[in-house]
Amino acid sequence: MFIIPCDSAPAGSVISFEHTPDEIRQAVKLKLDAERALLDAVAAEPTPTFANVVARINHMDDEHESEYLTSYLLAELSPDASIRSAAAQATKLVEEFSIECSLRADIYKQVLAVYNNPEEMHNLCAEDKLVVERMMRGYHSSGISLPKTKQEQLSSIDKRLTELIAAFSNNVNSDHTTLFLTKTELAGVPSDFFDGKHVVKTSGSTKYVVPITRHQTAIVLRFATLESTRRAVHIASSTRCPKNIPLLQEAVKLRLQRANLLGFSSHAHFTLEDLMAKRPETVQNMLEDLQEQLTPQAKRELAQLRYLKHADAEAAGVPFTGLYDWDLDFYMRVAVEHKHRVKSTEVKQYFAYPHVIGRIFTAFEDLLGLRIAKVDRPSVWHPSVDLYEIWDAKSAEFLGHCYVDLFQRAGKFTGAATFQLRSGFDRADGTREYPAVALVTNFALLPPLPNKPVLLGHASVKTLLHELGHVFHNILSQCKWTMFHGTRVPRDAVELPSQTLESLAWNPNFLRRIAMHYQTGEPIPDELVMGLGAARDEFAGVSLLHKVFRAAYDIAIYSSSDGNLDVGKLYTEMERSIELANTDNVNTHGLSTVRHFMRGYDSRYYAYLWGQALTADMLATRFAGTNIDSPQVWAEYRNIILKPGGSRDIMAQLVEFLGRKPNSKALLKSVGLELQGPRARLVLRELVLLGAAWAVLVVVVVWMALCQEWSDMRWLRNSEHKHRGGHWRLKPATYTILDDVMLEQLPFISQRWVSDVLVNSAAIIAVTGSVFLAPGWQARMVLLRRIGWIMGILYFLRSITISVTTMPPSIDNCRPQEAHSASEWARIVPMMISGQLSGCTDKLFSGHTSILVISFLVWTRYARHWAFIAYSAVHTVLGIGSVLAVRLHYTVDVVLAVVLTWLVHCVYYMLLESAVCRRCAMPACRLESPEYSPVPQPGASSSRAVEMADIAGESALAGIWQMPKQARSEHSEHVLDFTADPLDFGRGSDHVEASLLLTNRPPSAVLLSAVAWMDGLHLR
Repeated sequence: MFIIPCDSAPAGSVISFEHTPDEIRQAVKLKLDAERALLDAVAAEPTPTFANVVARINHMDDEHESEYLTSYLLAELSPDASIRSAAAQATKLVEEFSIECSLRADIYKQVLAVYNNPEEMHNLCAEDKLVVERMMRGYHSSGISLPKTKQEQLSSIDKRLTELIAAFSNNVNSDHTTLFLTKTELAGVPSDFFDGKHVVKTSGSTKYVVPITRHQTAIVLRFATLESTRRAVHIASSTRCPKNIPLLQEAVKLRLQRANLLGFSSHAHFTLEDLMAKRPETVQNMLEDLQEQLTPQAKRELAQLRYLKHADAEAAGVPFTGLYDWDLDFYMRVAVEHKHRVKSTEVKQYFAYPHVIGRIFTAFEDLLGLRIAKVDRPSVWHPSVDLYEIWDAKSAEFLGHCYVDLFQRAGKFTGAATFQLRSGFDRADGTREYPAVALVTNFALLPPLPNKPVLLGHASVKTLLHELGHVFHNILSQCKWTMFHGTRVPRDAVELPSQTLESLAWNPNFLRRIAMHYQTGEPIPDELVMGLGAARDEFAGVSLLHKVFRAAYDIAIYSSSDGNLDVGKLYTEMERSIELANTDNVNTHGLSTVRHFMRGYDSRYYAYLWGQALTADMLATRFAGTNIDSPQVWAEYRNIILKPGGSRDIMAQLVEFLGRKPNSKALLKSVGLELQGPRARLVLRELVLLGAAWAVLVVVVVWMALCQEWSDMRWLRNSEHKHRGGHWRLKPATYTILDDVMLEQLPFISQRWVSDVLVNSAAIIAVTGSVFLAPGWQARMVLLRRIGWIMGILYFLRSITISVTTMPPSIDNCRPQEAHSASEWARIVPMMISGQLSGCTDKLFSGHTSILVISFLVWTRYARHWAFIAYSAVHTVLGIGSVLAVRLHYTVDVVLAVVLTWLVHCVYYMLLESAVCRRCAMPACRLESPEYSPVPQPGASSSRAVEMADIAGESALAGIWQMPKQARSEHSEHVLDFTADPLDFGRGSDHVEASLLLTNRPPSAVLLSAVAWMDGLHLR
């Protein structure tokens, strides 16, 4: 009844959609009655064979399938509510009949007799054998071998599931959630968004009626500049259809009961048995590994978005409250546009419908060897729907029909999908029926007008290509039976063709084929093409983690043995823990509009990730470089991947096309991640790399210690040579006394342990905190490895400085070190690393390099927002405390701080360099400390005497400090000459007030101050 006879036989039969509700119901009932009669006749066959049992049943199913599929499509897409209702009733009758057939023991016995007949099975072709095997699996899945009472329970469960699925879908399609927003509230949204919008006037203001559909919501979330608008739209979208939550809850419980009746521990164990994954544990392990690898990257990406929003808040003079789910799409767009110079509003001018779909079809005509022609005045379910015929270009063979329904309307299915209307199959008389499919999206409220095309964004083109992947899978499949046609492959392979074509949305050559300015006709500029390609994997961590979350939730609810699992609560918990969602404690329930959890993808949502991995592998292996434009490669793809449909083992198809077994290396590489191999091998690899890094660090530290001793001995010889000269000549040009403008005196300065405790506490907190905050064991090992390498580099630089520098003797921290045993080395090396060694030149470079290392690592690689703030706060407080405890700094220290900061942080801190200089370049301080007593200790060596002489000379300089400024200036013109016994100078004093020399104080304080000050600037 639904077929229009066509005069042109090669064009196949055309489906009619012009029927009343009664005609739809009556047509389906007639077909079902005819099938019952056929089954009764088959059950009475005395000698079951493939021809009189299996072939008869499947030929009848193939002939009637189009009516059933057309009813399902009209229930989802018809603009007439009465048609939708009648078609839904007809679809329910079909599904109930399917349940009835699956439990007919008389038919099962006939099929079983064929299956158990070796001679009959041996003579069948591969696809015929597969039909018998698939029918047997179907009967066992329906519980045909169970006792009658359990069969009745299964039948009752299946009928109830049919009702729940229909109700869930109807609730989504009939949802009319809307918001009323002014143009001010919609600031930033493209102007064509307002086309076709209804307007209402309330309280003296004009407001637009914004339907909360997926397409409309996506536009507002991507472009609306007001956070309040984005928040309102996101919450409205995420709280739709609350009635669907108990429906999903009941479906999860019923599916568990059904699986238990069939002897499975969960619904996931039942559904995955015949798929590539086989067991839910395989899926869960894959998802956990992906989550572990993706989470650090997603956190870094979220930190970028948080920074952008923080900057916007500062510019607007409003407080920054955090980054929320409704901010992600907006700031991802902003970041991509800023980084790659790709503006969405500019890109969409090159993708105008209907021109773009014509160019897309032309491109696939070349790639897949097709001819695609638009049909004039076809029979369709809505005037905006187009019909295309698809032919093979070489053989001129008709291949099938494709309907295209792209625009929103009331009562229509709200997502994007490909609907099968008819499968291709061989009729009993040897002729062939050709497939028909419908490509359905919801791009805009109004279809294009003659003088005003609809501009599609790049995301819409990506969706269009994705669905075309399913279209061509159905059209180009050539199977004998509808059971294996097109997308009727294992569910975890169904997304492979769609994602293969979706990937072309970023391919430069393909974009140049399809993109042309809708006004000027100019091709898309190369800079936009390259920008789109470069932006493909931006925020891939966030995007993939979203798919991981949905797949993990799906497998969690269907692999659970708890039938009373709270699906709503679990969704919220997993969304926050896996996807890192932040809804500002607003209770949302996005699961209530995700049809995948209810039908078709139940326990199999992971198919999107699985398919993405297979697609990335194919693209990297067979479509790389110029192969993307190779008709030969596409011909192989068509014949090996698309043509067999589900009639061949999918893994065998992939091995034939790739030349090897597929893997996920390409997917992980495309988003900057390493492959997760076998756990033991991966652990061993990480341990080897970690050991190598720290072995190098040990060698560098030993070398630095040798440099330290050599430098100290060199200074000792130098100082002894000076002492034999008989006197010291100290000039102000050599030891410059600088004013202390920040501190007069610090009474606790003698307690040097305060500085060491503060500085080393900061280092320990930074190291341990960063390691423990790194998500996952692998991230921790990578972090430790990088710490080892960077510290090795810094200590090597320090060893060079120590080797080539001989500085004047220090007042308090020059103790030449000599190590004559392993125990002495064991004591000296840790002190050297921590900056506590009192060597003459040791403190020229900071001993506390771990502070810089962790600052670098945490800020640039492993930052969590809250952890980063806490770390920076502790770092800043301890850094400033250390600065105060160690006293202030001098000119050369400032120079060293800036140079080392530039070396380590390079461009990252370059813009802050001037601020660091202003902060650190303060005059030196005058301090008083009992630590500098010149009284010699018993048994002091000659080198110690020289040091005391130096201290005494410095005390004389300190005396100048006590003079009035004018007298001090006059006195400083003279040379200070100490020819008397320096050990007699200043005896009896309780303490000596010493002005610090140029290199007396540890530069570590300077460096720590610089980093702390940078922390403060960065946070502000």
